[in-house]
Amino acid sequence: MTLGRYVLTAAVTVPAGVPSYGAAGPASTTSGTTSATPGALTVITSQVLGAGTFLLSWTATLATAAAAGDANNLGLYSGTTLLAASVNAGTVGTYPQGASDTYLGAGATVAVKNIAAGSAGSVYSASLTATPLAGGDNKGAVAWTGAGSPAGWTAGDFPVTFLAGTPLWLDNGGDLYATIGAANLMAFRDGTDAVGHSALSN
Repeated sequence: MTLGRYVLTAAVTVPAGVPSYGAAGPASTTSGTTSATPGALTVITSQVLGAGTFLLSWTATLATAAAAGDANNLGLYSGTTLLAASVNAGTVGTYPQGASDTYLGAGATVAVKNIAAGSAGSVYSASLTATPLAGGDNKGAVAWTGAGSPAGWTAGDFPVTFLAGTPLWLDNGGDLYATIGAANLMAFRDGTDAVGHSALSN
């Protein structure tokens, strides 16, 4: 990150952010089936989702040759994190699971996997439905942990206008600098631009 001190040469309006997902739906559903005797952590079905809060609904199915070791042996995962383990008997059948209300960062892969290896000859199936409940921002989640943390900026819920002559500290490799545009900025001049202004930082 390289900070520079600038002055706006023209009024610039930064538009509101566009959520990567709407506040409620549409839902997306995927499903899949393993080959016989799947190894541990075999992905049965998965989806890559943007930032936001999702209701994750899923169904676990034991299709053939189920045994006691297949009981409660499917899991709902976000990346490598187990969100929920299945509740199912070790017998052939379809077992709807409780839905999980989960916040995800941008680019999260949500999957249904078998936790341990399946019993000999067993075949696992699953379906996964992701329903957006609250939208994320158009750049994904930005974490700020206090002074000294990496600077981050995303468009807000409403447009913001910066007036010509406004002094700004900007990361010249950052999103706000790119959004304002180099053509609307000039280098800050000490003694000329410092009179009667306070600076905003990115």
